[in-house]
Amino acid sequence: MMGTGSTMKADGTMTSSPGMTKLEHEMSAKTCSRGLAMMFHGSMKGAHCFKVRIDNISTPSEFTASNGVKWTLPFSPGTFVATAKPNPFFEVGTRDRKVGLRALSEAGDPTALTAFVAQHYPDYGAFLVPLGGTKPKGILPGQAFEFFVVAGPSEKLYFVTMHGQSNDWFYGNPSGIALFDAAGKALGGDATAQVKVFDAGTEADEELGIGPSQGPRQPRPRYGPPDSNPLVRAATTDKRFLDTTSVMRVTVTPQ
Repeated sequence: MMGTGSTMKADGTMTSSPGMTKLEHEMSAKTCSRGLAMMFHGSMKGAHCFKVRIDNISTPSEFTASNGVKWTLPFSPGTFVATAKPNPFFEVGTRDRKVGLRALSEAGDPTALTAFVAQHYPDYGAFLVPLGGTKPKGILPGQAFEFFVVAGPSEKLYFVTMHGQSNDWFYGNPSGIALFDAAGKALGGDATAQVKVFDAGTEADEELGIGPSQGPRQPRPRYGPPDSNPLVRAATTDKRFLDTTSVMRVTVTPQ
């Protein structure tokens, strides 16, 4: 499944595309009350609405490349799903599923991936516009995404967002974030430790922050050469990002 051609730049701005505009309109119609009504109509007991907030807690120009260039880390718009099934986006140690993760991890474009999950998962969505913003854009230090998801007691939360200064790195939670305890009580709190950074295995890696084939600098999507290792895997080549809690905070709040 191809992306729509949107690419996130170093300042978080997204190149415009009809697909992104259409997705923004679709997401504005998804609300907690509508989701809960659909779940109750389907007789799913114990359904609950959760607010999820993703904060970029890195700092401007925090990182320095080998050539002395300082760079800032943005996180892209992304896609989320609540499901009792296995991870809908990726599996570590396997190839990219070709359902849209490549467009997100290489260019920060969630439209194809969101279109895929819309066909298979009732409780899905995309986070596109930063808090206080008016159009789709990645979040810079001090900015945040917020979205609402409706889930049943057996479901976990999965989401993905691009590491915006990489060739094909993304943040995700491979085993899902639990939203309920064993008794069916809605859970909340800081879930950042459950989120890790991964390499999608779709494009050869360059040094973070300065690579010419990376989203902020590439002339078009899918510009870089293929990765010699085509498997999704933990991104471990830059130890600064092994601890997600140093750059991101994910908070889940039952509503």
